[in-house]
Amino acid sequence: MSSHPGCARSPGFTLKELVVAVLVLGILVAVAIPAYRTYSMRVNRLDAMRDLRGFSQQLDSCFARTGSYADATCPVDVGGGLTNLEQTYETNAAVQSNGYTLSATPINEQADDVACGTFTLDESGRQGVSGGRLSAQECWQGQAE
Repeated sequence: MSSHPGCARSPGFTLKELVVAVLVLGILVAVAIPAYRTYSMRVNRLDAMRDLRGFSQQLDSCFARTGSYADATCPVDVGGGLTNLEQTYETNAAVQSNGYTLSATPINEQADDVACGTFTLDESGRQGVSGGRLSAQECWQGQAE
């Protein structure tokens, strides 16, 4: 029974219910956005590592064919910098006849990646990182957050 006769409760939300709903939504957003950002950075790192491995395979194939990594017939040309499709890494190569060093430097929103920074790969398969707080092993094995 209502304490106010003749006063029917109108359908809808009370201010308390609305505030609680907005608060819950705010908490969900506060958790979801950083989690998505972390996930996105990890995926972008995997793309950069894939690109470096692909260029490395092309250079190794050229060396096996010609005896030089710097042969003019080699199809790999990332010396001036090549940006991936996602616009998250710029890949560069320092190629000599007997070796090379490939690097993938984070750009745009990926430049905020303080975990791994720039990835490197050379002709002997040495994987490195610079500018990040984690080790090369953690980053290259995908263990970075």
